[in-house]
Amino acid sequence: MPRSLLERAAPDVLEAVKRGVELPDADLPRFPKAVRWERDPDFDARATALRTVRDAAATRLDLDPGVLCSRDRLEAVARRNPTTMEGLREIPELRQWQVEELGPAFLAALAPHRKAEQSAHNPM
Repeated sequence: MPRSLLERAAPDVLEAVKRGVELPDADLPRFPKAVRWERDPDFDARATALRTVRDAAATRLDLDPGVLCSRDRLEAVARRNPTTMEGLREIPELRQWQVEELGPAFLAALAPHRKAEQSAHNPM
């Protein structure tokens, strides 16, 4: 901040800080809670499997893993747990080039987790 602006604004800023400090906790603004996904016990295993695929592809392509597929995008795939390339294409967080580059390996990485989930949900 330029010194002249700092000198002009300092009294107002200090007064605002003083008013904020004097407020009782009950009068402080409340921040909305972040949206939470329903807990999926298999999510972490799927995300780890996808991360392994992503990291290997990033090494092969000489890219930063987060550039190839960010954590948010990877977690969107883990949440949706697609079974087909078309299912991957329907995930709005993924770009077409990511589906083409990572899709087959993502589906292969998710396959064992689908079998485990199906066994858990359909005991014989």
